Amino acid sequence: MSKRTKEECLEFIDKRLNEKEGKAWTRDKFLQALKIPKRTFHSYLSELKGMAAKIKNRRIGGYYYEKPFTYKTPLISKEDAGKLYTAINILKELDFSGQPFDMESVILKLEGTAQIDVEIQNKIVHFEHQTNLKGWKEYFDKLFIAINDKKVLSIKYKKFFTDNEKTHIFHPYFLKEYHNRWYLFGRIEEKQELTTLALDRIEAILPSDIPFKGDNHFDADNYFKNAIGITLEQNAKPQEVLIRVVKKQVPYFENQPLHGTQKSIQTYKNGDVLFSLNIIINIELKMLLMQYANTLKVVGPKVLKTGFTEMLETAVKLNLK
Repeated sequence: MSKRTKEECLEFIDKRLNEKEGKAWTRDKFLQALKIPKRTFHSYLSELKGMAAKIKNRRIGGYYYEKPFTYKTPLISKEDAGKLYTAINILKELDFSGQPFDMESVILKLEGTAQIDVEIQNKIVHFEHQTNLKGWKEYFDKLFIAINDKKVLSIKYKKFFTDNEKTHIFHPYFLKEYHNRWYLFGRIEEKQELTTLALDRIEAILPSDIPFKGDNHFDADNYFKNAIGITLEQNAKPQEVLIRVVKKQVPYFENQPLHGTQKSIQTYKNGDVLFSLNIIINIELKMLLMQYANTLKVVGPKVLKTGFTEMLETAVKLNLK
């Protein structure tokens, strides 16, 4: 290891700073640019030692590195690194795999770039989800990338209750999860209406050279804001839905609304409450209401009341056999 005296160290720093981009940098200007307060030479050594630099000195022979050291400015603090690590672990809980979600690579880059050893923590969040869903690990990453890169796909698809497969030239727009199933939304080539494909019914995915056709007027948040689930008929409009909830169930409905438009409009003498929702009527809404069938009454509209009643009658017949 080469050894330098204090004067030689300062001269070396001056020389290197003056060479920087051809500018005459002095130590004071350099320190000011880095927003580091001016300190003594020994203070600089203390700072370097605090960064794990193994600096040794002898009165005869000068200062030297005991082993090679490269200065890197930490980009984030250890506390922030820990928070980021926790966030990444939450994403890993979702079991994303492949190119868009290479979590181990992110952790290695975080530790390497910031020179921070992130303390491994026990898992503190657990999601209720299934990791063995058909189509999830096989296709999610490919679909995510295709949507992000605006690429058209050739998708081999087979519906439930049929052995016939169809291949669609598909323009993918977005992915949505509902009740532990994932769905792909987009448009089939030469069709205008939005089409929904369940990932667990996809048999194969191949790239297509057909130019991508987007829809600048389409917005997923607006598309689903008046609905529950994923089943929406073409040009469906929201309607006022009225449900009367029994007294004992009212606190639950108040704390966990069925939909963002839910509001109470009447309280009865016995404590029951009439709730109103401005929502599209679909099968997911009916199935959701069926979960609370013994604690509510569908007041209107008639089309929902009729459909809900038919589902109840069928359920009773099946369970009385």
